[in-house]
Amino acid sequence: MSLLESGEFMLVVPRFFISCFLAFIGGHVMNYSVIFYAQEVLQSDLLAGLGFFLSFGAAPLLVGWYAGALCDRASPTLLVVLSQLLFVIGASLLLVLVSQDLPSFLSVGVFLGAATCSGIAWCFIAPARLALLGRLVALKDLHRASVLFNVLVMLGFGVAPIMIALLRQEYGWHGPIGLILLLFFAASLLLVGVRVERPVIPAASILSDVRNGFSYVAKHLLIRQLLLVTLIVYSVMGPVQVILPRFAIDSLGLTAMDRGLLLAIMALALFVGGVICMTLGQRLPQGKAIIGSLLISSLLMVGLGCSQSMLEAAVWLFFAGMLAGVSVSLIVAALQLNSQDQFRGRVMSFYTISTQVLPATSGFLCGLLLEWVSPAQGLVVAACVLIVLGAIALWRMTVMRSYG
Repeated sequence: MSLLESGEFMLVVPRFFISCFLAFIGGHVMNYSVIFYAQEVLQSDLLAGLGFFLSFGAAPLLVGWYAGALCDRASPTLLVVLSQLLFVIGASLLLVLVSQDLPSFLSVGVFLGAATCSGIAWCFIAPARLALLGRLVALKDLHRASVLFNVLVMLGFGVAPIMIALLRQEYGWHGPIGLILLLFFAASLLLVGVRVERPVIPAASILSDVRNGFSYVAKHLLIRQLLLVTLIVYSVMGPVQVILPRFAIDSLGLTAMDRGLLLAIMALALFVGGVICMTLGQRLPQGKAIIGSLLISSLLMVGLGCSQSMLEAAVWLFFAGMLAGVSVSLIVAALQLNSQDQFRGRVMSFYTISTQVLPATSGFLCGLLLEWVSPAQGLVVAACVLIVLGAIALWRMTVMRSYG
């Protein structure tokens, strides 16, 4: 019996969601801090892209598959807490970096070490929380609960830059780093006493579990196509997190506070997209809504790249972000609903790897792109690539189109 069907729901599930919200704010503050610090202090767009790749891309490729298998074997609550400890270690390395006058080569090494700790932590925190969610709530409520979960992820992504801007005004870099430490401490405390039963899995090696996870995904065409679309949808995060901050400075001439406000528009937009899914999501043709939202969002990014003022950019960013929020919320809900419980951790780890590796890879490529073109041109180029990929998905993914 799920906790949603018991008297413990009123106490445990709200604590779980509050913990998620705090942790996702902390995780995205960490990611943005890595990018902003590289661009503003280390004066390198290439290091910004590389740091983003390490904190959100390289580690999942190496560790993510193992993390998913472990989520189906071990206590997902314990894995969440351990992953949050890794975030604390990464933030502590950033604290050393901003507090000590280190030689340039050592500064780069500490910076990359902090980004790597963050990357390994992301490998576990997202699939473990998703596996835990699937066992906390009843199947009939899983769609809305999964959408709410994704809304919290996106709110953390959107709220992070404005919190960094506010805290840096008062406390410098120590402010955002202190916030990271505080949020993960609180998020861990909220999980005390949150326990679920683990599915019975035949005795086998972790490597065998990983192989079985690949086999499971390969046999389920809908899950496979959902994961492929995830790769495309989350590619948009690279341009938003790497090119947009530089665009705000170079093309729009915004201050650090204005830039934080512009990026915070994403929080509102993603929230609105998630709310649309929570209210109307189950009435929409799921597959068509996912791909259609992706295509229109990519088209709107072209307008963003052509913006001449903060207001104009905010309008384009809001509607692009709202539609991206619709797309990703429907994807995560569909994956949760169509995954068997004994494979849930592995399927959601594949999803998490997609949501990390593609933004990080596209972020790294965007860092390279900015060495050759202006930020405005970079946004347009990235949008055109996404439009082409979305059109291919609409054409080729017939199972996806007919889903829902």
